[in-house]
Amino acid sequence: MKTFFVCSGLAIVLTFIHKRPTFDDYCAQLVESSVAVESIGESIRNPVTFDYLHRVKQLQCLGYLRYLNLGVIGIVWRHDSPDYLKTYSAICPYLKPDWRFFHTRIVDVGLFGHWVDLEACMKDYDINPSEWDEADNHQIRFRDNLPHNRIQQS
Repeated sequence: MKTFFVCSGLAIVLTFIHKRPTFDDYCAQLVESSVAVESIGESIRNPVTFDYLHRVKQLQCLGYLRYLNLGVIGIVWRHDSPDYLKTYSAICPYLKPDWRFFHTRIVDVGLFGHWVDLEACMKDYDINPSEWDEADNHQIRFRDNLPHNRIQQS
């Protein structure tokens, strides 16, 4: 009986590791989501979804997104400097992001082949809440840790 539980647990962990999405999967799903949102009219699309995808694409294009592989899950997070920048402030170990506040930098979490926040943001992307009287029923609920100010290119 003990062997059965150990083998079952090992099989479940190996399945999660095998199904964990990569950074390339995130970039591909980001492009697919952006195309889907941008292909519908501005009066119909959800402005919260459009704004969120625009900010994530901007972070990706400027090189601020990083990928962290934790075995079972993958985490896409926002760094302070682009990956191509090799200034002292970018490579100094004392100026690296503090792990105590790492949860504020998480952009998305990948688990079992799905990106949690990207899929939550795409729910009702073709419904503009300003068109409805009961706007509270169509609010998107997902974690948005992205900076709302304009991202400066270094």
